[in-house]
This record gives sequence, structure tokens and C-alpha cells, in this order.
Amino acid sequence: FPIDSGSIVASSLLDPNGTTPLLMTSNNLYHDGAVTAKLGHIVIDAANRQHKRIALIGVGGLSSGVFRQGIDITQDKLHSDDHDKANRKLLDLIAAGNKAAVDSYLSDYAATAKGDMGMKHLAWIFGGLGDHYKGADIIAYGPCYGSGAAVIDFKI
Repeated sequence: FPIDSGSIVASSLLDPNGTTPLLMTSNNLYHDGAVTAKLGHIVIDAANRQHKRIALIGVGGLSSGVFRQGIDITQDKLHSDDHDKANRKLLDLIAAGNKAAVDSYLSDYAATAKGDMGMKHLAWIFGGLGDHYKGADIIAYGPCYGSGAAVIDFKI
């Protein structure tokens, strides 16, 4: 599967000098969240067996209500109040550390906010964290050309 522009941008931001070994997977259309979670688990398991210290990073958006016309970026806002409320609820659940509550809310979230790529980037993180997920710090949340975006630091 070809590496997408998001992978290139993320790797350049995370390792601008290209000195850190990176393993990248692309969130493609050919599998679902369950397979993505399994892949996250496999990566962590392999690193643990090799006694490697790693960071698991997922890159993706929240709500998908992107503006399709040019906007003044200084006036950027969420596409709708419903998307904002859904994003905030999801982020609150993630921060609280209750994976069952997050999983339970995801279908309602998808219906309201139409999360980016079915939120498989979240499945990737949860798959990697497994039973070690203890909540998260929401570092930032806001609009990204109308869609929702957040930076989240997951706790283990």
C-alpha cells in the first residue's frame, strides 16, 4: 500500500533529521477497526519481545465536516455545533480512561460527526495500549478547516 502524504508529513515532524527508526502503517480502506487494533497490538508485542522502547503514534482527525471552499484561516471554526459537541464528548470519554464507554459511544459519534476514516487511528492506539490504557491528557482541541482536530497524550 503506498505511503500517504499524512505519513510523510508526520514522520518529518516527529523526526526531522531522519535519525530515528520508524515503522509506519497506513490506515487503508482494506480492513476495519478490529484488524487495525490487532495490528497495533502486534507492533507493541514485537517491540516488547525485542526489548525496544517505542512510541505508538496515531494520526487522524475527529469530525469530518471539512469546508470545501476557501476560508480565511484566522476565522476557522468547527463545521457545526453538533460536530463540536460530539468531538468534545468523545475527548472527555478518552480522557476519563473508560474504554468501554468510548467503544459504546463510537457508533453514535460516527452517526453525528462522521469521524475520520472510521476512527481507525483510535483503534490503532487502543490496540497497542491494550489493558494498559489509563486515560489521556487532551493537549489541544480545535478546528482544522472545519473538521475537528486534537492532540492527545494517552496515559499508560
